[in-house]
Amino acid sequence: MIDLTKSEDTLLAEMRRQTRYEVRRATKLGIEVSRDNSKEMFEEFHNVQVKTAKRQGFVPPDLKTLMAEREAFLEHAHIYVAKTPEGEPIAYGLIVGDGNEADYYEAASTDLNRKLPGAYALLWQAMKDLKKAGYKRFNLWGIAPAGQPNHRYAGVTTFKTGFSDDIVEYVPAHDLIISKIGYLKD
Repeated sequence: MIDLTKSEDTLLAEMRRQTRYEVRRATKLGIEVSRDNSKEMFEEFHNVQVKTAKRQGFVPPDLKTLMAEREAFLEHAHIYVAKTPEGEPIAYGLIVGDGNEADYYEAASTDLNRKLPGAYALLWQAMKDLKKAGYKRFNLWGIAPAGQPNHRYAGVTTFKTGFSDDIVEYVPAHDLIISKIGYLKD
């Protein structure tokens, strides 16, 4: 969880040293970050996320689900895209906001993200935009449990906790089954 009430200088100072280095390197490399919430951008994001999922072994949401999220959040849902100075996409992130909190909801990347700090540039720009828009918190969602270096989220945990070491644990989701027949159908 990132406290967006802090100044940009403080947010940078509180990042892990390597994260701060990658944020600054992204600027020096001329990586540009834009955001869009058009139907076409959500479709582009989905296509890249399907490729990312194959590469990294996770199950992405289907396009219908992404479009439903776009409709539900309207102008509070944006796809951020980090690109090279030549316009080649590096990393994507779906950021949604509600009330005082915005969430880093979904992500995708191209092979360029292995060499270039696109995801770092993307999150830093999102933090600045969200702060300017008046959000108080930025939830980066989903990290590995403490002490599990081989967990499937271990890599993303290192990335996310580089921006803030403020870890908030929630009660895990549980299904409350009202109708076994209806529940088992899906």
